[in-house]
Order: sequence, then C-alpha cells, then structure tokens
Amino acid sequence: MKLVKSLVLGLALMSTSAFGQITVTNSMTADQAVQYLLGPGVTYFNAQFTGSALQLGQLTGLGAPSSFTIPEGVVICTDDVVTLDPAGVVGAVTPDIATQADLLSVAQSVPPMINQTFTITSVHNVAMLEFDFVATGNTLNFNYIFGSDEYLTFVNSQYNDVFAFFLSGPGITGPYASPPAFPGGAVNIAAVPNSNPPLPITISSVNNVLNASYYIDNQTNIDINSNGYTASLLAEHPLQCGSTYHIRLAIADCGDQSLQSFVCLEAGSFNVGTNLITPLSVSAPGISPIPNFPANAILEGESCYDGSFIINPPACSIDPDTIQIVYGGSAIYGTDYTTGGVNQIILYPNTPDTLFINALVDQQAETDSMITYSGITSGVETITVSFIYDHLVNGVMEIDTAVATLLLVDYNPVQLGTINDFPMCYGVPQSVNASSLVSNGVPNYTFSWENPDGTVIGTGPTQNLSHSSANPIAEGEYWVTVRDYCGVTDSASFHIVTPNPPPAYDITVDSLICFGDPDTLTLPINSTFQYEWYYYDVEQGVEVDMPSNTNFLVIPSVYAETFHCVLTETTCGYDDTASFVYIPQICDIIIPNIITPDEAYDPNNVYTNDPNQNNGDPKGNNSLWIQGLIDNKGVLRFPGSTLRVYNRWGTLVYENENYDNSWNPRDLAEGTYYYVFMLKRKAKEEFFKGTVEIFR
Repeated sequence: MKLVKSLVLGLALMSTSAFGQITVTNSMTADQAVQYLLGPGVTYFNAQFTGSALQLGQLTGLGAPSSFTIPEGVVICTDDVVTLDPAGVVGAVTPDIATQADLLSVAQSVPPMINQTFTITSVHNVAMLEFDFVATGNTLNFNYIFGSDEYLTFVNSQYNDVFAFFLSGPGITGPYASPPAFPGGAVNIAAVPNSNPPLPITISSVNNVLNASYYIDNQTNIDINSNGYTASLLAEHPLQCGSTYHIRLAIADCGDQSLQSFVCLEAGSFNVGTNLITPLSVSAPGISPIPNFPANAILEGESCYDGSFIINPPACSIDPDTIQIVYGGSAIYGTDYTTGGVNQIILYPNTPDTLFINALVDQQAETDSMITYSGITSGVETITVSFIYDHLVNGVMEIDTAVATLLLVDYNPVQLGTINDFPMCYGVPQSVNASSLVSNGVPNYTFSWENPDGTVIGTGPTQNLSHSSANPIAEGEYWVTVRDYCGVTDSASFHIVTPNPPPAYDITVDSLICFGDPDTLTLPINSTFQYEWYYYDVEQGVEVDMPSNTNFLVIPSVYAETFHCVLTETTCGYDDTASFVYIPQICDIIIPNIITPDEAYDPNNVYTNDPNQNNGDPKGNNSLWIQGLIDNKGVLRFPGSTLRVYNRWGTLVYENENYDNSWNPRDLAEGTYYYVFMLKRKAKEEFFKGTVEIFR
C-alpha cells in the first residue's frame, strides 16, 4: 500500500515541475529559523533544532491567489523540506529519530477522540525546533499550516502523521515533558479550532469528512508538493507578562518513514504582546444601545451619542509614557467634532486612559458615504485618531502608531407621517399604528397619545380604540407624539367622528283612508342616511320594492297594507325601520236633501250613529250632515272642503271653507235651498251640486 502511494507521489513530482513559483531551501540554522519566525520586539534564547538539517528550511513565493495562504515561513518536515518545491533537489534524511514520547502520546490520543479504533505504535523522522522567549504581553499567538502526502489515502490508519506545539512556563501545568527550568510540564497548543477537549491536528482529525472547513485538497490542482493541507490556523495561549517561556515545535511520521508531512509557521507571526498600544475600542458608557447602530459610530449633534477612545497601556510597561495624538479623516476637527483641544495624553502603567469625542452639528448633510441602521439611511463621515508612541525596543528607539476610527453619522430629526381621519362605529375597534409612520431620528422611540381634552390615553406605538353606546368615545381631534432616543419629538393629529344610528321613526297617519285616495309617506331628510322603501302586496303575495327617496306617493288598494322604510346610516351601516299601516275603506260622499233642524239647538250634541231615530233623522242631526266627511272617530277626513248654500233667489246664506258638518239652518225659513260642495281630496277636488229642503 505505501509503495503504491510512493509511485503516485513520484508521478506528482514529475507533473508539477511547472509550478515553480515557490522556493524552499534547507539551509537554515535554528537561530535563523527562530529569528525568521518571531515578530518585532520578541526576545529569545536557547534556540536548538533536533533532526536532520534537511528537515528545517524556509518557504517563500506562495500566498494569494493560492489557497496556501502563508506567503513565507519556516518549514519543519518529516522529509527534506525541498520535497515541497517542485524544482528542488531532494536529499536523504538520516538518521531516523524514532523516539519521542510526547509526539507518540499526542498521536495515540486522536483515534478515541474521533471514534476510531486504529492504533499507532511508533513515530519516525522526528524534527523539533525549540527556544525560550520572554513574554512582553499577555498572549502568545502565531499562524501555521499543516500538510501531508498521507492525505487522503491513509486517513484513519496507523500512518496518521502527527505534530504538536508544546508550550511550558509560568502558569502552565501540562501532561507533556518540559525542560528542567520549567517544571510544570507542557501543553499542546496546536488543536482544531473551538474543539473541546482540544483535538490534535492530524490527517484523521482534519480532512474532507471531519472538520472539512479547515481542509484543502491539493491532489488535482497542485500549488505545492503535498496532497493536502489545512487552512491557515492560529496557535494561541495566555502568558504572564514579563515571564520566560519555552516552546517546542515538533513533527513526526507515524508507523513508517514514507510520505512526508510538514508544518509551515508564518514568518513574523510569532507575537507575544510587543505592540505597546493594544487595539483601541470605542464605547459610550451609560448610553442605551441603538438597534443595529455600528459599534464604531457616533451621532452628529443633539449631544445624545458621543464617543470615546479607550487607550490601553502596554501590558508590560513600567514607566509613564506620553502619547501624541493626530486627528484625521473626512470629518473636520472643530466643525464636525471636538476633543477639547487634547493633542497628547500621559499613559500610566496598567491604567487605561480615555479620549472623549464630542460630536457637533454642522447643518450639512453628507452625501459621499451613506450608512443604514434600523431602516434609517444617513450620511456618514470618518474620524481617525493616530496615537503615536516613541519607545525603546532592545535599546533602539522605535515609533509605534495605533490608529482608531469612528464613524460620524448625520442626525436627521425624527418625523411622524400623516394619520388619516376615520369614523368610530359601534362595536368596530380601530387600531392606529404610529411606529410604521416614523422616519429619521434615532431609535428607540417612545409614544404618547392624547384625546381631545388633552388626557393621555396610551404610551405604546399602537393605540387601540373602541366605541359603544355604553362606553362612547369622544369625537374630535386626537394627537400622537413620538420621542426618539435623542429626545427630539414630532406630533401628528387625526380626527375621529362618531356617526349616530338613525332615530326610531314612527310617524302616525290616518289608519283609515279612502280606497284609491293617494297619500304621501314622508320621512325627514338626512344626507347621511339611505332610504329603502318596500311593502307586501297582499293581493299578489309578493314583496314590492319602491323608489329610494325620503318620500313617495301611495295609492292604497282595497287591502290593508304596511309600508316600510329601512334607513341606513351610510358610514357605519347603522339601520332602523319605519313602518306605516294603511287600512283602506270605501269613502262615498252622501249629501242629504232634507233637513229637519231642531229649534232647541245643542252645539255639544254631535253625531254618534245612535240607532235611536227621531222622525226618521238620526238623533241630534240638525245640520247638513254629509256622510263620509267625518270618520267614526270624529276626525275630519277631508279638511279644506268648502260648502256654499244659496236661497231660491241666489243669495248666499252660508259659506264654510273647511266644512265639518256644522251647518244648522235653524234660523232659515222652510223651503228649497241650493248648495255647492267642493270635496278636497289629497290629489284632486270633487264638486257636488244639488238642493236641500228644510222642514220643521
């Protein structure tokens, strides 16, 4: 199996000679390698390398656009490091160092952690770079890539090549060996990111199946002679400032000496806190957060959201130092913002200092750059502050510059859109949402709702309203006021009308009318009502709809009929029904031709239809009693009817323009008299002419 794999590698080496953009050399000493690896200001000593000199070297020429993202670094390999270079001449690695208990222990810990049962019994071609260093900060970190030609054929097998970064020193207690000066043992700081417990990195713990996001397959698109490798990873561990530590960077083949594996440590990335100014931060203590507002931004004007730079001193500083401050960015100092004229600060050990940024109002909207937060789009400027620190590094004066940036966001006053007027109907709740009408300003917003008399009725973004006869709502102008995070307000008003239901109309009319005599049904005019008339035709047995007016002409039939009008209020749909009953009767007019007036006239004796007769006349019928003129309730049916009576010589002896059967001719002589009677019906006038004889 391993022999076949070796043939495959040979073919790969032959086929990749065109990829000569990288250079790998194997002529570095331990000191050269450490110096190449360390970042600025790191103090080291006691550097040494264990293994063949061919196993330690320098790689340059890769990086973007290659997926191998470390452009240059120190390489430690289980074979000649030149095997990584398609154009390199490979030498023989001798002797084989086949004993390293810590590497074997790390390799053996992997199978059970990934639920595998393969066994690793030996390590070979061990290579180790180790040195002491002084922590000038609180954290060790550096970047690395692990790769192997064991990918992917020998995943989850005894050929699970291994590497580790063993760190020992103050505050560290670990299971691995450490030099006598560091009695606490060592810990391995090379592990799969965010794994718990830490999972060592091998071809079986990082590959195309397990932790695949960290694996890069290089078998088909070869940019370096390795079948696969990891993404750039970060080794990191806390340190005690000012203390000395020891690190051992080790790698080995597992199970045999075939197929190289390597680890590449990015040049200059070995950092122990030598930046004398830690990364600056921006904060606004005591201010409520603005939703989705950038953390590195402050708000122009209103003095509601200023900012600050917090400057942290070097972790290992001893004496106070003066920090010079230089302002820049698109925002103009003194116009857009101010710091009160501060251009330097004295930074004391272990004591952060704060530079306050006070935003001003320049009354000018920025348009070159925009920012959006919580649905609000505003112009934005930048404020950059450079903190310049002159200090000694290894006896040489150097300049450190830390730059922090704030965004200065335009403030646009809060606005509240229009709320439309609306009616409130009984039993129909209304909901008014003001939050959807808010623009500009700065969240979070608060609200206040007032009724027409100024009473606060709600404080939420939405106000619910209801109206009933038991609990009516006031009609009139309502107000809502929005207040933004900066205390700026805007208000909007809206009117509420409360339509009333139609009154219960019950118009009393004559219940008895004459057949065929027209009548007009009338209701009061109201522009907010709709009128729908109908009646039930008894003869046809159907309901008949009539014109939708406030009134209409009715000509009763021979049947009693009930006429209805449904009144509907047009806004809320309130309705009520008015009804009118007509009972038709035959109303023939009969005028007597003989009158026998009483000498003793009693004006209080009215016609009663008493069956008792006196000389052939109804009792008390001493007048010209026209049958059909007065109903059985004594109500005049045809007001406005006129009676005129003449004697035989044509002289007018009686006249009444609203005749009500009241003419008693007791003072007239017997004889023949002539009459003209005009019956005034609702729709027409009828005339009756004749004679009447007076007898005593």
